[in-house]
Amino acid sequence: MSSLALSFNEVNFTPVQQDNQAWITSRELGQALGYSREDAVNKIFERNSDEFTGSMTRNVKLTLQGQAREVRVFSLRGCHLIAMLSRTAIAKQFRKWVLDVLDREVVTKQLESRQSVSPEQQALLHEIVARRSSGERKIFAEMWSRHNRHFKIARYSQLLAIHFPEAIHYLETMDIKAKAEKQEVKINKIEIDANYQQAVQGLAWHMIWVREWWKEFGEPIRKLSPNMAGAVNDHFTDGAMFAFHFINQDDLKKQKERFEYHQWHLSCAERMALEYRNK
Repeated sequence: MSSLALSFNEVNFTPVQQDNQAWITSRELGQALGYSREDAVNKIFERNSDEFTGSMTRNVKLTLQGQAREVRVFSLRGCHLIAMLSRTAIAKQFRKWVLDVLDREVVTKQLESRQSVSPEQQALLHEIVARRSSGERKIFAEMWSRHNRHFKIARYSQLLAIHFPEAIHYLETMDIKAKAEKQEVKINKIEIDANYQQAVQGLAWHMIWVREWWKEFGEPIRKLSPNMAGAVNDHFTDGAMFAFHFINQDDLKKQKERFEYHQWHLSCAERMALEYRNK
Protein backbone atom coordinates (compact mmCIF):
# COMPACT_ATOMS: atom_id res chain seq x y z
CA MET A 1 0.00 0.00 0.00
CA SER A 2 2.90 2.34 0.67
CA SER A 3 3.74 2.26 -3.05
CA LEU A 4 0.42 3.90 -3.95
CA ALA A 5 0.30 7.68 -4.34
CA LEU A 6 -1.83 9.01 -1.52
CA SER A 7 -2.52 12.59 -2.42
CA PHE A 8 -5.76 14.27 -3.34
CA ASN A 9 -5.76 17.69 -5.00
CA GLU A 10 -3.52 19.82 -2.77
CA VAL A 11 -3.60 17.46 0.22
CA ASN A 12 -0.64 15.10 0.61
CA PHE A 13 -1.61 12.41 3.07
CA THR A 14 0.72 10.94 5.65
CA PRO A 15 -0.87 7.50 6.00
CA VAL A 16 -0.69 5.52 9.23
CA GLN A 17 0.17 1.86 8.63
CA GLN A 18 -2.18 -0.51 10.46
CA ASP A 19 -2.93 -4.15 9.56
CA ASN A 20 -0.79 -3.83 6.43
CA GLN A 21 -2.94 -1.05 4.98
CA ALA A 22 -3.06 2.73 4.97
CA TRP A 23 -5.24 4.70 7.40
CA ILE A 24 -5.92 8.44 7.12
CA THR A 25 -6.20 10.73 10.14
CA SER A 26 -9.48 12.54 10.67
CA ARG A 27 -7.66 15.87 10.38
CA GLU A 28 -6.18 15.13 6.92
CA LEU A 29 -9.45 13.58 5.78
CA GLY A 30 -11.27 16.76 6.78
CA GLN A 31 -8.78 18.88 4.82
CA ALA A 32 -9.31 16.75 1.71
CA LEU A 33 -13.08 17.12 2.01
CA GLY A 34 -12.81 20.91 2.33
CA TYR A 35 -13.64 21.36 6.01
CA SER A 36 -12.05 24.23 7.93
CA ARG A 37 -12.76 22.81 11.40
CA GLU A 38 -10.38 20.06 12.56
CA ASP A 39 -13.16 18.18 14.36
CA ALA A 40 -15.59 18.16 11.38
CA VAL A 41 -14.91 14.53 10.39
CA ASN A 42 -15.07 13.33 14.01
CA LYS A 43 -18.50 14.94 14.35
CA ILE A 44 -19.71 13.15 11.20
CA PHE A 45 -18.47 9.89 12.66
CA GLU A 46 -20.11 10.49 16.05
CA ARG A 47 -23.48 11.15 14.38
CA ASN A 48 -23.21 7.93 12.34
CA SER A 49 -20.99 5.69 14.45
CA ASP A 50 -23.36 2.70 14.09
CA GLU A 51 -22.54 2.53 10.36
CA PHE A 52 -18.80 2.03 10.95
CA THR A 53 -16.93 -1.15 11.83
CA GLY A 54 -13.54 -1.73 13.43
CA SER A 55 -12.06 -2.28 9.98
CA MET A 56 -13.17 1.21 8.93
CA THR A 57 -12.09 3.40 11.84
CA ARG A 58 -10.22 3.22 15.14
CA ASN A 59 -8.27 5.33 17.61
CA VAL A 60 -4.47 5.06 17.55
CA LYS A 61 -1.71 6.71 19.54
CA LEU A 62 0.50 8.99 17.45
CA THR A 63 3.30 11.37 18.31
CA LEU A 64 2.39 14.80 16.95
CA GLN A 65 4.63 17.82 17.49
CA GLY A 66 6.55 15.88 20.13
CA GLN A 67 3.46 14.85 22.11
CA ALA A 68 1.70 11.49 22.26
CA ARG A 69 -1.95 11.87 21.29
CA GLU A 70 -4.85 9.56 20.59
CA VAL A 71 -6.08 10.22 17.07
CA ARG A 72 -8.99 8.75 15.09
CA VAL A 73 -7.97 7.25 11.78
CA PHE A 74 -10.00 5.85 8.89
CA SER A 75 -9.23 3.06 6.45
CA LEU A 76 -9.89 3.79 2.78
CA ARG A 77 -13.33 2.19 3.09
CA GLY A 78 -13.95 4.29 6.17
CA CYS A 79 -12.87 7.40 4.22
CA HIS A 80 -15.35 6.49 1.49
CA LEU A 81 -18.21 6.23 3.99
CA ILE A 82 -17.29 9.58 5.55
CA ALA A 83 -17.33 11.09 2.05
CA MET A 84 -20.76 9.53 1.42
CA LEU A 85 -22.04 11.26 4.55
CA SER A 86 -20.32 14.54 3.71
CA ARG A 87 -22.13 17.42 2.00
CA THR A 88 -19.15 19.44 0.80
CA ALA A 89 -18.74 20.35 -2.86
CA ILE A 90 -15.60 18.22 -3.19
CA ALA A 91 -17.04 15.06 -1.55
CA LYS A 92 -18.21 13.47 -4.83
CA GLN A 93 -14.78 13.87 -6.44
CA PHE A 94 -13.12 12.51 -3.31
CA ARG A 95 -15.34 9.40 -3.32
CA LYS A 96 -14.22 8.59 -6.86
CA TRP A 97 -10.58 9.05 -5.87
CA VAL A 98 -10.94 6.67 -2.91
CA LEU A 99 -12.53 3.97 -5.09
CA ASP A 100 -9.70 4.30 -7.61
CA VAL A 101 -7.12 3.89 -4.83
CA LEU A 102 -9.00 0.86 -3.47
CA ASP A 103 -8.97 -0.73 -6.93
CA ARG A 104 -5.22 -0.19 -7.18
CA GLU A 105 -4.78 -1.64 -3.68
CA VAL A 106 -6.59 -4.84 -4.67
CA VAL A 107 -4.52 -5.20 -7.85
CA THR A 108 -1.28 -4.54 -5.97
CA LYS A 109 -2.06 -7.16 -3.32
CA GLN A 110 -2.98 -9.72 -5.96
CA LEU A 111 0.28 -9.11 -7.80
CA GLU A 112 2.34 -9.24 -4.63
CA SER A 113 0.70 -12.42 -3.34
CA ARG A 114 0.60 -14.00 -6.82
CA GLN A 115 -2.66 -15.67 -5.84
CA SER A 116 -3.76 -18.34 -8.31
CA VAL A 117 -7.31 -18.87 -9.50
CA SER A 118 -9.60 -20.74 -7.11
CA PRO A 119 -10.99 -24.23 -7.87
CA GLU A 120 -14.33 -22.61 -8.69
CA GLN A 121 -12.66 -20.26 -11.19
CA GLN A 122 -10.76 -23.19 -12.69
CA ALA A 123 -14.06 -25.04 -13.12
CA LEU A 124 -15.55 -22.06 -14.98
CA LEU A 125 -12.58 -21.91 -17.36
CA HIS A 126 -12.88 -25.62 -17.98
CA GLU A 127 -16.62 -25.33 -18.69
CA ILE A 128 -15.89 -22.71 -21.36
CA VAL A 129 -13.33 -24.95 -23.05
CA ALA A 130 -15.60 -28.01 -22.82
CA ARG A 131 -18.53 -26.07 -24.29
CA ARG A 132 -16.56 -24.55 -27.16
CA SER A 133 -14.73 -27.79 -28.00
CA SER A 134 -17.98 -29.84 -27.99
CA GLY A 135 -16.11 -33.04 -27.25
CA GLU A 136 -13.50 -32.55 -29.99
CA ARG A 137 -10.13 -33.54 -28.52
CA LYS A 138 -8.06 -31.49 -30.99
CA ILE A 139 -10.02 -28.31 -30.24
CA PHE A 140 -9.89 -29.06 -26.50
CA ALA A 141 -6.09 -29.46 -26.63
CA GLU A 142 -5.60 -26.39 -28.83
CA MET A 143 -7.59 -24.10 -26.53
CA TRP A 144 -5.68 -25.10 -23.41
CA SER A 145 -2.33 -25.00 -25.19
CA ARG A 146 -2.91 -21.49 -26.53
CA HIS A 147 -4.36 -20.31 -23.22
CA ASN A 148 -1.32 -21.50 -21.25
CA ARG A 149 1.10 -20.09 -23.82
CA HIS A 150 -0.72 -16.73 -23.82
CA PHE A 151 -0.42 -16.36 -20.04
CA LYS A 152 3.06 -17.96 -19.92
CA ILE A 153 2.10 -20.76 -17.53
CA ALA A 154 2.62 -24.53 -17.62
CA ARG A 155 -0.97 -25.41 -16.68
CA TYR A 156 -4.16 -23.46 -16.29
CA SER A 157 -4.32 -23.99 -12.51
CA GLN A 158 -1.27 -21.66 -12.28
CA LEU A 159 -3.23 -18.72 -13.76
CA LEU A 160 -3.09 -15.70 -11.46
CA ALA A 161 -6.43 -14.56 -10.08
CA ILE A 162 -5.80 -11.07 -11.41
CA HIS A 163 -5.83 -12.49 -14.96
CA PHE A 164 -9.06 -14.47 -14.52
CA PRO A 165 -11.39 -11.96 -16.32
CA GLU A 166 -8.92 -11.71 -19.20
CA ALA A 167 -8.72 -15.52 -19.42
CA ILE A 168 -12.51 -15.78 -19.73
CA HIS A 169 -12.53 -13.24 -22.55
CA TYR A 170 -9.56 -14.93 -24.26
CA LEU A 171 -11.19 -18.38 -24.24
CA GLU A 172 -14.61 -17.11 -25.26
CA THR A 173 -13.30 -15.13 -28.24
CA MET A 174 -10.48 -17.46 -29.36
CA ASP A 175 -10.42 -18.06 -33.12
CA ILE A 176 -10.13 -21.85 -33.12
CA LYS A 177 -7.90 -23.30 -35.85
CA ALA A 178 -8.30 -27.06 -35.23
CA LYS A 179 -10.90 -28.81 -37.37
CA ALA A 180 -13.59 -31.07 -35.95
CA GLU A 181 -13.18 -34.77 -36.67
CA LYS A 182 -15.70 -36.37 -38.97
CA GLN A 183 -18.54 -37.99 -37.07
CA GLU A 184 -18.04 -41.44 -38.59
CA VAL A 185 -14.41 -41.46 -37.46
CA LYS A 186 -15.46 -40.73 -33.87
CA ILE A 187 -18.04 -43.51 -33.95
CA ASN A 188 -15.52 -46.01 -35.29
CA LYS A 189 -13.13 -45.22 -32.45
CA ILE A 190 -15.79 -46.03 -29.88
CA GLU A 191 -16.92 -49.16 -31.71
CA ILE A 192 -13.41 -50.65 -31.43
CA ASP A 193 -14.31 -51.61 -27.88
CA ALA A 194 -17.93 -51.84 -26.81
CA ASN A 195 -16.93 -51.14 -23.19
CA TYR A 196 -14.93 -48.00 -24.00
CA GLN A 197 -17.61 -45.44 -23.20
CA GLN A 198 -18.71 -47.23 -20.04
CA ALA A 199 -15.14 -47.52 -18.77
CA VAL A 200 -14.32 -43.86 -19.44
CA GLN A 201 -17.48 -42.63 -17.75
CA GLY A 202 -16.80 -44.89 -14.77
CA LEU A 203 -13.32 -43.43 -14.37
CA ALA A 204 -14.69 -39.92 -14.77
CA TRP A 205 -17.33 -40.42 -12.06
CA HIS A 206 -14.74 -41.82 -9.64
CA MET A 207 -12.49 -38.82 -10.31
CA ILE A 208 -15.34 -36.41 -9.58
CA TRP A 209 -16.10 -38.19 -6.31
CA VAL A 210 -12.43 -37.96 -5.34
CA ARG A 211 -12.51 -34.22 -6.03
CA GLU A 212 -15.60 -33.84 -3.80
CA TRP A 213 -13.71 -35.62 -1.02
CA TRP A 214 -10.76 -33.26 -1.53
CA LYS A 215 -13.02 -30.21 -1.40
CA GLU A 216 -14.17 -31.23 2.08
CA PHE A 217 -10.93 -32.53 3.57
CA GLY A 218 -8.25 -30.77 1.51
CA GLU A 219 -8.02 -27.69 3.72
CA PRO A 220 -7.41 -29.62 6.99
CA ILE A 221 -4.76 -31.68 5.20
CA ARG A 222 -3.19 -28.46 3.89
CA LYS A 223 -2.89 -27.20 7.48
CA LEU A 224 -1.19 -30.44 8.55
CA SER A 225 1.16 -30.58 5.57
CA PRO A 226 1.11 -27.71 3.02
CA ASN A 227 3.74 -29.45 0.87
CA MET A 228 1.81 -32.69 0.61
CA ALA A 229 -1.45 -30.85 -0.11
CA GLY A 230 0.23 -28.76 -2.79
CA ALA A 231 1.66 -31.89 -4.40
CA VAL A 232 -1.72 -33.62 -4.81
CA ASN A 233 -4.07 -30.66 -5.20
CA ASP A 234 -3.54 -30.27 -8.95
CA HIS A 235 -4.09 -33.99 -9.54
CA PHE A 236 -7.47 -33.92 -7.80
CA THR A 237 -8.52 -30.60 -9.33
CA ASP A 238 -7.20 -31.13 -12.86
CA GLY A 239 -8.38 -34.73 -12.89
CA ALA A 240 -11.93 -33.61 -12.14
CA MET A 241 -11.71 -30.89 -14.79
CA PHE A 242 -10.91 -33.50 -17.42
CA ALA A 243 -13.54 -35.85 -15.99
CA PHE A 244 -16.27 -33.24 -16.52
CA HIS A 245 -15.49 -33.51 -20.22
CA PHE A 246 -16.83 -37.08 -20.29
CA ILE A 247 -19.86 -36.70 -18.03
CA ASN A 248 -23.34 -35.87 -19.20
CA GLN A 249 -24.19 -32.49 -17.67
CA ASP A 250 -27.79 -33.49 -16.89
CA ASP A 251 -26.53 -36.52 -14.97
CA LEU A 252 -24.05 -34.30 -13.14
CA LYS A 253 -26.84 -31.94 -12.01
CA LYS A 254 -28.83 -34.89 -10.67
CA GLN A 255 -25.84 -36.01 -8.58
CA LYS A 256 -25.09 -32.56 -7.20
CA GLU A 257 -27.26 -32.99 -4.10
CA ARG A 258 -25.60 -36.34 -3.33
CA PHE A 259 -22.21 -34.64 -3.46
CA GLU A 260 -23.28 -31.89 -1.07
CA TYR A 261 -24.84 -34.15 1.58
CA HIS A 262 -22.61 -37.21 1.31
CA GLN A 263 -21.63 -38.48 4.77
CA TRP A 264 -17.96 -39.38 4.37
CA HIS A 265 -17.51 -40.45 8.00
CA LEU A 266 -20.16 -43.18 7.92
CA SER A 267 -19.43 -46.81 7.19
CA CYS A 268 -20.70 -48.32 3.95
CA ALA A 269 -23.58 -50.07 5.78
CA GLU A 270 -24.54 -46.90 7.67
CA ARG A 271 -24.49 -44.91 4.46
CA MET A 272 -26.70 -47.39 2.65
CA ALA A 273 -29.18 -47.39 5.53
CA LEU A 274 -29.28 -43.58 5.49
CA GLU A 275 -29.92 -43.49 1.75
CA TYR A 276 -32.68 -46.10 2.14
CA ARG A 277 -34.42 -43.99 4.83
CA ASN A 278 -34.20 -40.86 2.66
CA LYS A 279 -35.87 -42.45 -0.35
